[in-house]
Amino acid sequence: KLMGELIARCGAAALGGFEETLSEAFDALSCYFPIAFTPPPNDPHQITAQHLLQAMLRTLRASHLFARLALPFFAAKLADDGDDDDEATERRQALQGLALLGPFYGAASLGPHADRIGDALADLLTPPPGPLPPVPAAAAAPDGALGAPDGALGAAVRETLRALASV
Repeated sequence: KLMGELIARCGAAALGGFEETLSEAFDALSCYFPIAFTPPPNDPHQITAQHLLQAMLRTLRASHLFARLALPFFAAKLADDGDDDDEATERRQALQGLALLGPFYGAASLGPHADRIGDALADLLTPPPGPLPPVPAAAAAPDGALGAPDGALGAAVRETLRALASV
């Protein structure tokens, strides 16, 4: 919270050297991504990994200047290969970052990264090569619907697409 407030105030004051400091702040934040946190038993503060992710994303919203660093970072995290639980968590958190930050940063900031973000989203929506299991008729997607993954990752893909479509 403190870092976000400092960044917002420094940006508003247009202090010299702010952009270089912003890169250092981003490096300090991004090394904790993806957020992996298990609270201690009987935690009186009830802090969760989602709370920490939200705090990180709020800090990245403190300045539009973070866009040049955050957007390619999250696009790269989407494109990382792997199917284990850690990769799914990383992708889900990257999608949440894009859904929150994309509309805030705006079309001008998204433009230079649109191809990379679009390719990463397309890869998530494309089924893996090989035979697909049959889909019962009742569960089939309506014509033109995207084949987003199921579960939390699928919900994150859908939310990200809705958020980016609003830009």
